[in-house]
Amino acid sequence: MFGAGTATLQDGMGVPFLFQTRPIGWISEGRDAVYAFASQRRDGAWIPHYIGRAVDLAARLADHERLDEAIHSGATHLLFHLARPGDPLNQTEVEARLIRHHDPVMNVQTEARGREVVAILRARRARREAAWGQVAQ
Repeated sequence: MFGAGTATLQDGMGVPFLFQTRPIGWISEGRDAVYAFASQRRDGAWIPHYIGRAVDLAARLADHERLDEAIHSGATHLLFHLARPGDPLNQTEVEARLIRHHDPVMNVQTEARGREVVAILRARRARREAAWGQVAQ
């Protein structure tokens, strides 16, 4: 399949996430996905312009309100990561980590979405602090 491949995006904590790659505008099937509109640098690194999450990837991509903007910003590919049974992180957390690390130019969070991401990050920090407290005791 022309333009099909794979890419790895790191989350800033050393956790790699494997993404499938397709030319931008491709409609991919899949449920519970994190996706990105991205471009690739000459050195092979991927630059996400927009990162999102979809329960039904094909439905989300069919008429995506940010697709034209992504293309105008230089995005050339769709990257998508589908949830697998046994994944240690849910897709909401994967999306939040990747957005925080890559800071895509098109990810302007709405107030409600921003509250959701902040709540996830606070819960993760509380779990980490609780674990550190157990180790220190």
